[in-house]
Amino acid sequence: MLVAFWTLTSCVLVLSCLILTTRYIIFPKIDSYNARIAQAVSSALKVEIKIGHIKPSWERLWPRLTLKDVVLKKPGLNVAVFLPRVDASLYWSSIFGIPSFKSLQIVGAAIDVERLTDTQFDIAGFRVDLKKSTSDSEGSDLLTFITEQGRLDISQAQIRYTDKRFASDRTVAVNNLNATFYPHLAHWNFGLQADADGQAVDVRARVGKPIVSHSSDWKNWAWDFYTKLDAFDLKKALPGISENNPFTSGRADGELWISFDEGVVKSVTADLVLNDIRASLPAHPKPIVARHLQVQTNVVRDEQQLEIKLGHLALKSENGRTFGPLSGSASITFDPAWTETQEGYVTLSQLNLHSLCQILLENKTVPESVRHTLVQYAPSGTVKNIDFSWKGSYKAPSDWHFASDFMQLTLLAQPSTNGIGQPGFADLVGSVNMSPKSGTLTLKGASEVTFPGVFENERIAIERLTGKVAWTKAGEKTPFTVKIDDLNIANADVGLTGSGAWKATDNTVGFIDVEGRIDHLKAESAWRYMPLIIAEGTRHWLEGAPRGGG
Repeated sequence: MLVAFWTLTSCVLVLSCLILTTRYIIFPKIDSYNARIAQAVSSALKVEIKIGHIKPSWERLWPRLTLKDVVLKKPGLNVAVFLPRVDASLYWSSIFGIPSFKSLQIVGAAIDVERLTDTQFDIAGFRVDLKKSTSDSEGSDLLTFITEQGRLDISQAQIRYTDKRFASDRTVAVNNLNATFYPHLAHWNFGLQADADGQAVDVRARVGKPIVSHSSDWKNWAWDFYTKLDAFDLKKALPGISENNPFTSGRADGELWISFDEGVVKSVTADLVLNDIRASLPAHPKPIVARHLQVQTNVVRDEQQLEIKLGHLALKSENGRTFGPLSGSASITFDPAWTETQEGYVTLSQLNLHSLCQILLENKTVPESVRHTLVQYAPSGTVKNIDFSWKGSYKAPSDWHFASDFMQLTLLAQPSTNGIGQPGFADLVGSVNMSPKSGTLTLKGASEVTFPGVFENERIAIERLTGKVAWTKAGEKTPFTVKIDDLNIANADVGLTGSGAWKATDNTVGFIDVEGRIDHLKAESAWRYMPLIIAEGTRHWLEGAPRGGG
């Protein structure tokens, strides 16, 4: 007990002497130690440092230094960072010769940043290559030093960013930059606000500390970024990202979350509203234009897996046409190189085909062949509960499956110049489930069917249409087969119930097996349902002769 008492007493005395010596002997003459302090910091950071003036003060029990006119540069270069003022609160461990700061406040710094290639940057003379480990880059000691200190605050800073990758330099001036960087037990917190060419920038980040690897190697950090956009001008947003900014107009509002791990984007969550968009893509000379686009989505990358959740998508075109809201999800597995898909699935809540087609027809980047097909078939109606999956490359899948429900589905019939054309229908209700080898079509209603080249009056009004149609594609030993079960079709003229099957054979007609009954039939209307393969005279006789019956 006595030993513990004297040990504690000795520590208190040593600490008191240290504080008194620092405060009354060292600090009053601190400016005379200018060169020694600069040399100590220079040795720790492996950079040249010159300090114009040092003023001491105290922050409770922590010694505090105000450094003015600090010049920091890489040895042998004239490029330098000028820091008008640095306020530093020191840990007491600094008395052992290695500067250690409880807090650093840098005021009024001006820094030039040049982007030399896609991965190489020059930051005030220090070369950084994103392909390399940060610990192998110039300035790694400076970054290590910063990450091992306490709180870092930057205020009223200026950054001039110049992108030298293009034919002409592109420069962005970042003014009134205020940033904070401070550590917690397992992570750092970071916040930044600035004005970039008149655009307000507000970014927050949480950075996970590496447990084993070098703390200055940013590739081993886990980043979580957050930013809020407020009337963000897309035309001014990307001057240094690409040689030709795709946006010629547009404003963005909303929130964006991005997570990185080991230098790779792991997840993106967006809740954005874009207005008055006009953008041009390299492969499409005609611009993409939209009045309004709202999207809520979450994208997660894990190993070879890409997970996408679409909470909300709504669009208003240049001419005021609307599409959405749409929701859905997707899961895609890629090969190890992320160049080709191995399998995947996509689900969508519902699609309004008429709205989608009108949007696509307005979009001048859509290929002319697609536009022609949309005009030709004029699809409309609602497709719901869409489920599509595939195996292999999405361009040429080895297997796939598609299922959906549909309501008021309408497709125009397509006449043929020689023989029977493609059937059409209006207000079709039902569902479809299909794969490369087979499929099932369940019918629950329709208002009209059209059979060009089959009947003289090719459009037939429908009051009831139910049944199931299944098909099996041809295999090595099995022919293409179509089976119809419990088909019930009726209107004011005729009602039919039946089942049947058709099987492909060597001849063009194939083999047909049909059974059924006529529930009702108006004799005077029978001629309407006589196919064109029946002689014209017979059809005309039926049209004029029978009356009554049913």
